[in-house]
Formats: sequence, C-alpha cells, structure tokens
Amino acid sequence: GYLFFVLVFYVSKPIQDSNISKIGSYFSLEQKLVDTELALKDSNRKYNAFFNHSLSWVFILDLNGNVIDLNEIGLRSLGFTKDEISGLNITSLLKPKDLPRAQKNLQEILQTNHQPKPTQFEIKDVKGNTLWLEIEGSLIYKDGKPNTIQGICRDITEQKLAENELKNSEEKFRFLAENSPDLIYQHDVNGNVLYCSPAVENIMGIKVEEIIGSNFADFVSDDQKVKAFNYIEKVIKNGYNGSLELKVTAKNGTTIWFEMSTRVIKRENENIGIQGVARNITDRKQYEQEIKAWKNRYEAAVNASGHLLYDWEPSTNEVKYGGNVEQILGYSAEEMKGGLTKWVELIHPEDRDIFQNTVKTMVENAVTKEFEYRVQKKDGQYITVEDTGQFIINDSGSITSIIGFIKDITQHRQAAEAIKKKNTNLERFAKLAIGREKKMIELKNRLKELEK
Repeated sequence: GYLFFVLVFYVSKPIQDSNISKIGSYFSLEQKLVDTELALKDSNRKYNAFFNHSLSWVFILDLNGNVIDLNEIGLRSLGFTKDEISGLNITSLLKPKDLPRAQKNLQEILQTNHQPKPTQFEIKDVKGNTLWLEIEGSLIYKDGKPNTIQGICRDITEQKLAENELKNSEEKFRFLAENSPDLIYQHDVNGNVLYCSPAVENIMGIKVEEIIGSNFADFVSDDQKVKAFNYIEKVIKNGYNGSLELKVTAKNGTTIWFEMSTRVIKRENENIGIQGVARNITDRKQYEQEIKAWKNRYEAAVNASGHLLYDWEPSTNEVKYGGNVEQILGYSAEEMKGGLTKWVELIHPEDRDIFQNTVKTMVENAVTKEFEYRVQKKDGQYITVEDTGQFIINDSGSITSIIGFIKDITQHRQAAEAIKKKNTNLERFAKLAIGREKKMIELKNRLKELEK
C-alpha cells in the first residue's frame, strides 16, 4: 500500500528526472526492508531450530539468574515443564559447593560480555539425581543495553561418571601396587620402565626413581636376556599371557628369581606396552634346588642298592617306580605302566593269590608285612623278591599311599637252599656215622662176651 501511494503521488505530478530518481530510491529502500525482514525471519527460524533441536541444552536467563527459557532436551533431562522451570533461579539447581563459582561466572559475563572458558557444575534434576554439566554463557543486548544471558550446556554426566570410576580404579590400583609385596610394573614395547611399585626397593634394593626410565634388560641376568626378550615379543605380538620365571640381579649383586605374569597395554587397538606382576620366588627356587639335589642323592642311593622302589596309591591303583627298573627286571619305565594290575601280571601264577591276599590284609588292617614271591623278568626268568612296604596315612587316618622296596633275593634264596641241602647231607652223614659207631660198640661188647 505504501508503494502504491508513492507511485500515485509521483505519477499524478509532472514526471521529472529528479522525481524518477526519488521513486527509485524509495523502491530500493523498501527492497532492503523486505530483505532485512526475510533475513530476520530466516535467522529466527534457524535460531528456533537450533534452540529446539540442539543436542546440547540451550537456556536464557535474566540478569539475576532466573530462567526465562530452556530447550526441550534440557527440560527432559531435568524433568521439568516450561511452566515449572520458568522463573526458577539457576542457583536453586546447583549444589552448595558450586554457588561461589556460579556467582563469579555471572559477574564475569556481566563485566566482559562472555564467559572466559566453560565451567563444570553439578546440578540436581527434579528427582534429586546429580547431573554434570559443562556450561558456557554470553551476554545478550537489547537496545544497546544488557538484557539477558544465553548459554549452552553440555551434559557430561556419563563422562564424569567414567572419569570418577577411572579415578577410583586408579586409586585402588595405586593402593594395591604401593602396598603389595609383589613388584608391579609397566614398560613400553622396547622394555623401558614406565612405572614400578615401591616393592622394588625391598626386593632388589633399587629406588623407584632409579628404575623409572631405565630398561628392564639392565637388571636381567646375562644368561636370561634372550629368554626375556622372546617372552616380551610373544606378549606384544601374540597377546601371550603365560607366566615366566626370570633371574635378575639385585643392586648388591645377589640373584633374585621372579615369577612374572603380564598383560598387554593397548591404546586405540595398538599394543603400546606391558603391565605385569613379578613375585619373588627366590626362596622357592632354592627349595626346589635343594629338593632336586636330595632327589638326585636318593636316586643314586636307590640305584646303588640294587633295590626297586615303588609308590602305590590304592585310590587310583597307580604305581610309580624308582631305581633302575630296567636293570632289575629288564622292562623300561614305559613298559611298567599299568598300575598294580601290570605288576600282578608279572607275579608267578602260584604266588598271585598269596600276594593279593597279603596286600588286602595290609590295606584293610593298616599293617606292614614283609613277604616273598616270584616275579618274571622280561627274558622269561623268574626271580624271588622280598617286598617291604610302609603306609602313608593322612590326618583323617586314611591310607593315601604305600611306599616300599622290592629286593631281589634270588641269589640269597639259592644260597640258602644250597646251605639247607648241605645241612641235610651233613645230618645224614652224622646219622650214618653215629649208627656205625653204635654197631662198632655193639661188636666190641659181643667180642668181650665171647672171650669170656
């Protein structure tokens, strides 16, 4: 209508160049107004779309911190309606410990027009649950004067919960690591130590600050380095999680044995290092060496005795043999497998019942007996053995195993039989001699009678 009025006004007057120019100016001005209105509408449309559909909370406060508006995602997260949130002061949602920081941020916005950096706050929803927000605000002007504060909130509750969980986990790990008698460590793929627990000082005499940054290979005994690096390579490349026994050298030069278990440290699916636990097993290794030495002495003694040692477990019927089985019976250790059943098969058929009845009596009555029977060697010959067993009884009084010696007494038995035979012959000779002596005496007596 305004344009039509201008056009009629100028058309009703004589047309001059100056009037034509003025008409053009009015048209240009009106076009600018139209463009401005369209741009404003477009801006409002975009702002409303951002306000209503943003994934972040968008809020508008008055200069006293009272809520004027809050977008839909913010309302849903807090559990309020627009009517309930409208006019509510932002401080009523904050936890008391955060109020001083909130007041400081408000003053900064009023003084500098914007918040220097985002600030994290804990707020309460309508049910009293805690939410973590990262808030950033700016001052909005109207007619050249501060009018409202507009801000954006990013819900970081999940992030904060994860951070708190990680922090708690790290605190627990540090507590365990710093109080564990075992050595807990981390190193990169090249073996450079990133972390080491205080136990290293008690075990190896090395301070934590001395070992951080050094390479773990510096402490591994020379004869163990290849084994150590092969183990690390298996862990890094293949995720191997088996244990490793490793010999290292303490600061004072003594040897320490560790049993190590590890896992790979990953970052974005890339293996970047190893975390492990090393347990000091030096005492155990010494005991094992002592046991091994005694075992060697024991086996040497058994072999020298020529006896066969056995360990029979009645519950499983398994028999383990010691001594030189092959030298005594001609069978290899592999051929002697089969438990007590295999041993019974080697016993002379005439002696099997005696053997089984004797063993049954021993087990049922927990008595030790020494008995003899014949056993067939691999070459088919039978030898006579002397079997002497001793029970091993647990705390409940049950027999767990019978340990004993089997001694080849064939020669002894043969010698005994020979002596017995000789004794028999001597007895016969003595009887014969005595008989002849009696006859001689009788004959002499007879001759005397005849002489008389």
